[in-house]
Amino acid sequence: MQESKSVTPAVQPHKPPPPATIPNAPPPLPQLTPAPSDVEVHPFPVPPQPTVDLKAQGTVTPIEGGVRITFAPEAATLNPETHQAILAFGQRLSDKPHVRALIDAYSSGAVDDPSLPRRMALARGLAARSVLMNGGTPSTRIYVRVIGLPKQSAPNTPQDYIDIYQSDVEP
Repeated sequence: MQESKSVTPAVQPHKPPPPATIPNAPPPLPQLTPAPSDVEVHPFPVPPQPTVDLKAQGTVTPIEGGVRITFAPEAATLNPETHQAILAFGQRLSDKPHVRALIDAYSSGAVDDPSLPRRMALARGLAARSVLMNGGTPSTRIYVRVIGLPKQSAPNTPQDYIDIYQSDVEP
């Protein structure tokens, strides 16, 4: 005869889950640290306003999206009319926060020495930039391109000028 052994699985004693713990009081409100004080962003220093010379030569001609300002040869001074034209351009630009001011600066001079015309064109471009910045246009919205000698100039056309125009309307 065979004896049959029945194997019963080992029963683990059943543990009840731990009792729920209920805190006596809600946790304290988190303590927020005060916001750091406003750190002043160091703005680009505004250059001095260029002097306005009543005897300075210069004219204002409207171009598409801006204005052309002429100068006397080897001069970067503004007269009241040219100064006002730059300020008026800056006021029109303030109504369009996404638009930038582009300044193309030109100057006459000897073809064999491009350095002198470029330096004079730079002085003119920076004078216009200074007027715009003093009028409230941020420096980050003004781009000065110093070109120097104009590539092609027809007879009786000015070679000493700057073109100031809006970035959304390129001539």
